[in-house]
Amino acid sequence: MPHVSIRAYPGRTEEQKQALAKAIAEDVIKYFEVPEAAVSVSIKEIAPEDWKEEAVDGEMLTEGTRLLKTPGYDID
Repeated sequence: MPHVSIRAYPGRTEEQKQALAKAIAEDVIKYFEVPEAAVSVSIKEIAPEDWKEEAVDGEMLTEGTRLLKTPGYDID
């Protein structure tokens, strides 16, 4: 049962978020070889002023080897 959790700054439309969730779900179905019903996607919006605390310190730095794609900015 793959679940993809996305963290992003606010500002995208509902249509953009739905399109992204659909595209991600399609790739999960393809690469993990699971049925559509097994996949879920969530998006949590985090204000820019809270990004370091909530996304970087609260998640990225605690992921260790599970963080498979690091950002192009300094997260330390």
